[in-house]
Amino acid sequence: AFRKQNAYGGYFGASSAFGQFGLSVEYKKYNNFLLGNGVNQPPTLIREHNYRLLNRSTHVPLLTSESGYQIEAYYAFENGDLLTVNHAIANNRISNTFSPIYREYFLEYQFGVNELANKFFFDYARDPFKLESERYSLGGSSEIPHEKLTSTIEFESQQITRAEEDFWNFYSAYTLANGSKYSFTASLEYTADPFQLLDDKEYILYPSFSSSYRPNRNHSFLLFVGKRRGGPACNSGVCYDVLDFQGIELRVTSRF
Repeated sequence: AFRKQNAYGGYFGASSAFGQFGLSVEYKKYNNFLLGNGVNQPPTLIREHNYRLLNRSTHVPLLTSESGYQIEAYYAFENGDLLTVNHAIANNRISNTFSPIYREYFLEYQFGVNELANKFFFDYARDPFKLESERYSLGGSSEIPHEKLTSTIEFESQQITRAEEDFWNFYSAYTLANGSKYSFTASLEYTADPFQLLDDKEYILYPSFSSSYRPNRNHSFLLFVGKRRGGPACNSGVCYDVLDFQGIELRVTSRF
């Protein structure tokens, strides 16, 4: 029964395409729907971003009482360009007097210039769960083809207002890759988030280098050297916390 003291979850989704235009709508409602540790949680119903700063800012659902919706539309131009817009809301009824609402508005434009494949995004959000009254994010990437390799340049920036205090986050990276066979990435991240700063520092830098090698479909190797910022991360609808890390890390994945 759908009563306040009961545990239940509801999810609805529908999508349709009309020529070059597409639209999807999703709705969720969770009440006392905690599944316990080690169990995949139900859909967040917030857009899962591939961009580094936006993925870290993803709203993690509070399953004791949350309802909301997500609407996404796209338009594919005849020249191959793609425009995507997304709007999401998550409403939590913590008590009769406190019902914080997460709001997010996202726009992405993918376009080509000569042989370059480019992406540009803009995102605006209000996240009372993190005391962020405003959050502006923008950035993009460009893929540059070579004879046998591909270069990718990424840049993202983010301004956050928390408790009437503004601060910035930045992320940049350069990747040289041969399809999914192997890649080399150098990245640099900057944050002036007061929650991250220690010893009266004004900012923190996170330089890193990583490389990957995939000899076949069943095995892959990933090497990371440097400093990595922690925080929430989401993958395939599951959100988890990543701890701060500094050092050398080697990951070997094998499938049998």
